[in-house]
This record gives sequence, C-alpha cells and structure tokens, in this order.
Amino acid sequence: MADVGMHDYGTTGSAADRSTGLSGALSRVNWGAVFAGLVIATALQVVLAVLGAAIGLTALDGGDSGRAFGIGTGIWALLVPVVTLFVGGMIAGRLANVRDRADGFIHGALVWGLSLLLATYLLGTGASRILGGMLNLAGNLTGGAVAAAGSVASRSDVDTNAVEQARARAEAAARERGVTEQDVRGKAAEVRESAGEVADTAQAVAAGGAWLALLALALSLAAAAFGAIRGVPRAARS
Repeated sequence: MADVGMHDYGTTGSAADRSTGLSGALSRVNWGAVFAGLVIATALQVVLAVLGAAIGLTALDGGDSGRAFGIGTGIWALLVPVVTLFVGGMIAGRLANVRDRADGFIHGALVWGLSLLLATYLLGTGASRILGGMLNLAGNLTGGAVAAAGSVASRSDVDTNAVEQARARAEAAARERGVTEQDVRGKAAEVRESAGEVADTAQAVAAGGAWLALLALALSLAAAAFGAIRGVPRAARS
C-alpha cells in the first residue's frame, strides 16, 4: 500500500511539473513587446515601400529601364522584410526582458508570424475586392452584349442577302490580295504557338516568383529571430 501511494504521488507530481512548465513558458511571452515590434516593423515596411517606389519611378526613363525596374523591385521586395523584421525583432527582444536567447528567438518568431498573417489578410482583402470588381465589370459587359445581340436579332430591317453579298465581297478582296485559306490557317497556327510560348514563360516566371517568396519568408524569419536575440540584454544571453 505504501509503495502504491508513493507511486501515485510521483505521478501527480510529474503532471504538476509539466503543467507548471507549460504555464511558465507561456507566461514568459511578452505580448506587448511582440506587438510593439510588429508595429515598428509594419511602419518601416510602409516607409521603405514608398521610398523604393519613389526611387524606382524617378529612375524609370525608357529604354531598358523597365527591366532594370523589375529587377530592382524584386531585390527591394527581398530586402525590405529582412531589414524591417530584424528591427522589429530587436525591439521585441529588448522590451520583453527575456531570460535567454531561446526566449528571444520565440519573440522574434512571433513578430514574424503576426506580420505574415497581417500581410496575408491585407493581400487577401485587396485581391477579393479586385476580383469582385472584375466580375461585376464582366457581368455588365456580358449583359450589354446579350442585350445588343438580342436587339440586332430582333430587327426586321436586317437583310440576309446583304449579309451574304458583304461576305462574298470580303472573300473576293482577300483573293485579289493573294490571301488564301491556307495562309489564314498558318497564321492561326503561329498565333497558337506564340500563345503556348507565352504560357510557358509565364509559368517559369510564376515558379521563380514562388521560390523567391519562399526565400524571402525564410530570410525574414531568420532576421526577426536574430534581431530579437540581439535585442536580449548582454547579461541575459546564454
């Protein structure tokens, strides 16, 4: 009986230790410091985005500047979150009064995660508004086209003979200029081939953009965590 009692006491104590450890880990997160770092990082992102747009538009002056503008935009989009989240993580680590580098890493990762959620929400909201506007425009255009087609089809003054004569005149003009049906089919095949090349190029660009976005996410997470660790007071680093 004594052994059983001691065994139950040990199990209860172990569960209590785990509960205390979990609550202690959660209580070490200073959400005020995390949100302060998020606010600073977001404000810096806005400032640097406007600065980059101003510099890029000023340097855009024709020629090959469009390609250079695109490359510069990609580099700037990669650097801005790295720099701003490093600063935001450092502020969070400094204000959190954390015990060690592990706690600093957690605060930096939280700043990064909240900034990612905020950016996703803003992009999703903007995309949904743009998509809704495009759907409304397409619906209006489709309705207008259907109404116009219905009004034309219902007109009684449209002569089918006149339509056939116009078609015959167009075919005769094409024959006079040496345009044959084979030429038309060849041009159509060239257009389809060009469209396929454009689609392949767009796919390659999209794939490159996705890998670049993944790299930016990884670098921004590392920057936020490193900034938070650097923000930990030197005496608390271990």
